[in-house]
Amino acid sequence: MARVIADSLLESAHRLVAAHLFDGATAIDGTVGNGHDTRFLAQAVGATGRVLGFDVQAKALEKTRQLLHVHALSVDVRLFHEGHERLAARLAAEGITQIDAAMFNLGYLPGSDKRCTTRPDTTLVALQAALAHLAEGGVLTAMLYHGHSGADDEAEAVLAWARALPRRPWQATMIQPLQSPQAPTLLVVTR
Repeated sequence: MARVIADSLLESAHRLVAAHLFDGATAIDGTVGNGHDTRFLAQAVGATGRVLGFDVQAKALEKTRQLLHVHALSVDVRLFHEGHERLAARLAAEGITQIDAAMFNLGYLPGSDKRCTTRPDTTLVALQAALAHLAEGGVLTAMLYHGHSGADDEAEAVLAWARALPRRPWQATMIQPLQSPQAPTLLVVTR
């Protein structure tokens, strides 16, 4: 059941992000994983857009390259074998001052070592960097999971960070199924 809810929340995240993207937009996938968000973003930014993706696992980047190839996406997608905490430095190196969307699907790469997970310290650095570059009308989403080692601490840290954001210019919303305490939580921050 939690997997079905996660899929539904991911679909919701995609719909929310799609409403903020346009041909020529710049988007970030802070946690490339199996590449599904990267593929979605590549489709949503159009032929003149660009996507930057981050992951510490080479396996994730390779899966994503294959997925993009299978879907014949020729958008400017740059994948970086580094943690999302390097987001600000990478944007500066790429000459990017503004982004239109950022997606983070926290936790671990499905089918891989569950000990290799996102962590609150690096995630908060990445989220803050994404907000610092988020354009007016932009959106950030973060899928927060529960149940694996460190997940609850990370979810609590991210939600505390979001609650502390000033109401202007940010609007932070949390979407969580009430009857399933182990179900994921979707955080959406708009500017």
